[in-house]
Amino acid sequence: MSKNNVEIREATYSDRDAIINFFNEFDTPYLRDRAYWVWLNRIVTTDYSIVVIAEYEGNVIAHYAIVPLDMNVFGNKYRGGQGLNAVVSFKHRDKIQIYKVTKYAYDLARERGVDFMYAFPNKGYFQIQVRIEGCKLLTRLPSYKLNSRTCDELDLPFHVHYFGGSFEDFFVLDALVEYFNDVNSVSVHKNLTYYINRYINHPQDLYKCFTIRKDDIVLGFVVFKFYDNPYTSEKSGHLVDFVLSKEISYEHVISLTKKYFLENSIYNVVFWPINKNFEKILKSHPHELSFESFPCIKVFNQGLDDFVIEAISTYDNWNIFMGDCDVF
Repeated sequence: MSKNNVEIREATYSDRDAIINFFNEFDTPYLRDRAYWVWLNRIVTTDYSIVVIAEYEGNVIAHYAIVPLDMNVFGNKYRGGQGLNAVVSFKHRDKIQIYKVTKYAYDLARERGVDFMYAFPNKGYFQIQVRIEGCKLLTRLPSYKLNSRTCDELDLPFHVHYFGGSFEDFFVLDALVEYFNDVNSVSVHKNLTYYINRYINHPQDLYKCFTIRKDDIVLGFVVFKFYDNPYTSEKSGHLVDFVLSKEISYEHVISLTKKYFLENSIYNVVFWPINKNFEKILKSHPHELSFESFPCIKVFNQGLDDFVIEAISTYDNWNIFMGDCDVF
């Protein structure tokens, strides 16, 4: 590589520390250290992540990754992934355009048999993904902020219990996950390994995981997060993910979530409209619209059946949890 030229290439194991140093340039609310890198690119994935960098004078100046994840489309499993961490150094934005980095990653994904990916670009970047990179915007997805102090008087026969990570907990969660995959339409295909690696084994202990119980019977699994917004200093609680048996309704989950954060003196509780039915219930509560997300998809395998392409291109078919985006 010429000293004065930018090289775009797939990262190797020897680039990991340089990538970590690169991310330290940015003011992010998440610690990007070695533990995070290994967890994101090696542990959560169904295969090693596709990590592409732009390099200039021996330094990383741009980055993009596709994290391989299995995807569920009406009961069938496909090779998918999540595109994330599209970043260019503030000091070198005159030297590289991010879409050149992402194109390199897309070509690698296509070569390696990834069928399609989803991504949640920010407000400024989603237009580049749609207009230049050939992604499809599924919807503009608002989040809903509810006040936990307005918790209704719904008689809850359920309570949350700390998920201790015992093999008995794993045994029950495994059965719940298998059932819940069957009732989803288009979604990340999750299994016991996914939930353990995604939430329990997160190196920064961001998530609070609980079983939902009626007496001593486990009927669900739920993931909460306490979030201190670094830009507004607002404290809020997030419903990040859940798995339910048929005995528990969406209304129950909303009430349990508000009750939990109220007991922890958190009054702003943020929910994603996971699907249209969940959104309808959220709208029936007093609420404010909060931050907006921009879910996009990109199809790599043009040999996919037309039904599959139509299914994944239609937002109403998706179940999208906050944890499917949450910058991991």
